[in-house]
Amino acid sequence: MEDKYDNIILIGHCLDDAILFYKYINERSLVVLLTEPRYIHYYDVFQELMEEKGCTFIKLNEIETFDINYKLSSNISDTIKRLLETFDKNRVITHTSVNKNEDPQNRALYDLIKSMNINNHIELNYDDSYNETIDTTQTYYINKYAKNNKQKIIFTTVAKRIKI
Repeated sequence: MEDKYDNIILIGHCLDDAILFYKYINERSLVVLLTEPRYIHYYDVFQELMEEKGCTFIKLNEIETFDINYKLSSNISDTIKRLLETFDKNRVITHTSVNKNEDPQNRALYDLIKSMNINNHIELNYDDSYNETIDTTQTYYINKYAKNNKQKIIFTTVAKRIKI
């Protein structure tokens, strides 16, 4: 094994990192971003957050889509499988089994990991983090993502999101 990671985190889209996976990203994490963001600004924020957290990250450059017929290409699937076979890790973290109609790319990542029968698979969903406190640094990054939409998102927990 080349490196040991606490977490290998598979993320479908930018912004997921700042909201759902934030507390799991650290200097011992490998973050794999599936999609090329629709807005370059999103990737800039993603990259800044990854650098601040001190983690290793990889961008797979899949086209971001919410097409319910989306399937991971064999090239992407093989790349993810090789990463998981190459690196020693404590946990593999994905979204939970989100509805394919709502988020087919995160669902495809989840399905791939489930098909591999990985014992240390952690599934995250918004319900589990609904009342977790969001610190000022996390809020900073969420607001940086929102800058592209000319809105500010202010909240102290995922349950208390307020857009102004």
